[in-house]
Amino acid sequence: MKEKLKTQKMLIADGHHRYETALNYAKENPGDEAKQYVLCTMVSQDDGGLVIRPTHRLIDARTSARPRQSRKYPRP
Repeated sequence: MKEKLKTQKMLIADGHHRYETALNYAKENPGDEAKQYVLCTMVSQDDGGLVIRPTHRLIDARTSARPRQSRKYPRP
């Protein structure tokens, strides 16, 4: 799989900050093989079932510090 994907262009639609953090972590720990990997899920952008929704959180400081999902974007 590594060789097959080597020349492919990839788009990170969600999780790009997580991925960059994992790369930096790997660079900071070059002697630790376990820290050279990151878990991800790859999906074809041509997959008709692929849906990317925005994540919005609302915090009402008067009543709670817990985030809640906006009603504008209901869960799937």
